[in-house]
Amino acid sequence: MISRRASQDALACLLFALLVGVSVAASAPANQCDNTLQPIAGDLGYVWRGGRCEGLYTSLVAASSLELVSLLKGKLHFHPQPDLRLEASAPNVSAMVRGPIRVRVVALPLKTYYRMDAVLPASHRMIWAGEVLHELELYAHMIGAFGWVEVGTQKVFVPLQVGQPGASLPQAAVEMMVRSPVAVETLKWRASVVGQRGATPSPWLDAVTSPVPAGQPVAIALPGGAPAMLHIEVAAKEQNTTKWSRLEIQVIRP
Repeated sequence: MISRRASQDALACLLFALLVGVSVAASAPANQCDNTLQPIAGDLGYVWRGGRCEGLYTSLVAASSLELVSLLKGKLHFHPQPDLRLEASAPNVSAMVRGPIRVRVVALPLKTYYRMDAVLPASHRMIWAGEVLHELELYAHMIGAFGWVEVGTQKVFVPLQVGQPGASLPQAAVEMMVRSPVAVETLKWRASVVGQRGATPSPWLDAVTSPVPAGQPVAIALPGGAPAMLHIEVAAKEQNTTKWSRLEIQVIRP
């Protein structure tokens, strides 16, 4: 026969396990946050906000090379009003890559340390409140957004569409934006279809025809065509030096 004390101990253990399970389940979504970022103190810090992590963080070591800051199908259009709501969506890319599509929104001005991180639900569509963008007065031309699927240790980038819920989204070209932490005098790029047999490398194209100040994003309209995975190469020559920096990524063309 089980003693009363043993029954009480067993009940206490069960309650403890349930409480731990509830605690872990409650904190699990916050693990989608980038734990390498240090949130600033206050209401605008980078924290879990229900469905996404968003806010300001303290400065990290500056980027040392070219980086992707936006990959969108069409342009962003919105005004950061108090009741702003935004919708991010991604195409169905399961024919080429499998896995959850992660979303990142960043501030384009250099030294503006704003970030939003989320994972799209199965519908490939999410809506989030724009109160942080409103408080920070970040307008559409001041932010970039992109998605990606993790394939092993690599990222395959996915273009997003971002706008206000219910607004019509025009069928537009996919545009990527890259940024260099230093001034560059030449920036070139080229694209090729991954796995295309017998294809010769495409010629390098000029993304700019004049020097670009440090931190100023450069837009590149990707070539249209049938759905495919593209290998994108970007090369930039730093101003007044012989040094070149490169960025190579794989991008889904929906």
